[in-house]
Amino acid sequence: MSLDQDSRKRLQSWRAMLTRDNVVVDYDPEAEDGFCYVPREESDDDIIRRPARKTTQRRNADPR
Repeated sequence: MSLDQDSRKRLQSWRAMLTRDNVVVDYDPEAEDGFCYVPREESDDDIIRRPARKTTQRRNADPR
């Protein structure tokens, strides 16, 4: 996927903010907005916090 120059600058700025503020994006299905920034933890390996448990029920795509 290709980004135009403005979108690329905005993405770089946002990622720099995540690094500078030492935060990641978290999703809380109970919260009004759902998404928020939370302090980065040692276990965070990306810009989005992996949920401790599944938040939705999904069918398994693999045949059983």
